[in-house]
Amino acid sequence: HLPGGVLALDGVAAISMDPAPGGLRASPASPASLEPAMFTSRDLLSAGGGATVTLAVLAGTGTWTPTDADAGEVLTAGEGRRVTPTTAGLSPRTVATRTTSDASPPAADSVDTLRADNAELRASVDALDFEVKALRGQLAAYGATAIEWPDDLPAPYEPEAYTRWAESMLDDVPGFTLAEVDCSEFPCLVLVEPGPEAPRKDDGSVDWEVAAQPFQDTRPPGLHDDEPTSAGISVMETNDNGDRSGVMVLYNAPDSHLGGGVPERLQVRTRDAVQRLAEADAPQ
Repeated sequence: HLPGGVLALDGVAAISMDPAPGGLRASPASPASLEPAMFTSRDLLSAGGGATVTLAVLAGTGTWTPTDADAGEVLTAGEGRRVTPTTAGLSPRTVATRTTSDASPPAADSVDTLRADNAELRASVDALDFEVKALRGQLAAYGATAIEWPDDLPAPYEPEAYTRWAESMLDDVPGFTLAEVDCSEFPCLVLVEPGPEAPRKDDGSVDWEVAAQPFQDTRPPGLHDDEPTSAGISVMETNDNGDRSGVMVLYNAPDSHLGGGVPERLQVRTRDAVQRLAEADAPQ
């Protein structure tokens, strides 16, 4: 029994009084200490005259039941209560406290636990990073990843210079129209469409070689002679009840920048460009 209630203890608890009863040593400054503090019933009753009793459960559990309460409250290790009785005959004031118990894990154990958790998180991040890189590689292999413009690209292949060169290539080629120069990503694509006066072969199909020849024989001006380059030409022809037409897609780029998924991406871009022009030319 304590002033203000009853503590049913199944473990170890520390009890302190402030001010300490006269003639007895004071209880330890920290109620978390396992050093016992012995008080007589007279000492404890002196709390009714204004002393404050602090109790803390150090190990196990304890059930604290205030004098004016029907049910008790279970306290676990590290929890406590501070009871400050008011005027005699009135209910005491109980304040919930949280103490630091010797049962807490040592700091070294906590550090080791944090290090282990950190190592586990790093391993998870590394695994996720590997999965992302693998997925990017798969997307690039299917040409689904846009190609960014290289920082070290020779100036003649920059969008503005390349567009001027592509336009000049068709100036002296009658019957063909420069439909579009797509520089949305590297390398630029040149889209050429035949007009009514485009040269035809004996079978009535468009003679695309006439428009392709200048791009095959010429490189953008300003390149070094020792700069190896490659040209690509794709033709998609249509036959609408004998009306032969279509689109020719060309590109010219330095060999040093044609790796890393560029060829696969060019195939996807070529199909998309042809479809885009076909939809634009379709009757509304």
